Amino acid sequence: MIAGNWQIVDAIQAIWNGERDVDKLTEGIDRNSALIVRRILQALEGGAPPSPPSPPAPLPGGEGGGGEGEAITLLQLLDLVERAVRGDQQLGGQLFSAFQQMARQDDPTLSALGNALLRILIGDTHPNLDDLPPELASAVRGLLGQLRRR
Repeated sequence: MIAGNWQIVDAIQAIWNGERDVDKLTEGIDRNSALIVRRILQALEGGAPPSPPSPPAPLPGGEGGGGEGEAITLLQLLDLVERAVRGDQQLGGQLFSAFQQMARQDDPTLSALGNALLRILIGDTHPNLDDLPPELASAVRGLLGQLRRR
């Protein structure tokens, strides 16, 4: 990993230690990492079901829409995974670290999601989705379908 990518690991460790202040957690980290941290916090705050498609959060290179303070949706997170699988190595490294941490969570749903997304990042086209709630498993299957089509 290149310097700076460890910041997301520090943020996730702080989340594990009980920190929930998004401003503290995202201070000084890059935009992609901040989006991942926001998504983790959103999941911890209630595990919201997948939301309908919305414009993606801003990403490097001027893509997307919305503002810096927006939480990332599950669909946006899956879009980030797709971008990483398709060759965005820096994003892939950030997501890899975040998903490793998620896979170690005590919460079985977060752990299963982190593990499934981690498997997808490393090229597994048939990750185990049995431990995910049906709506999350369906969203991940949609991502896998997208990856097969393109």
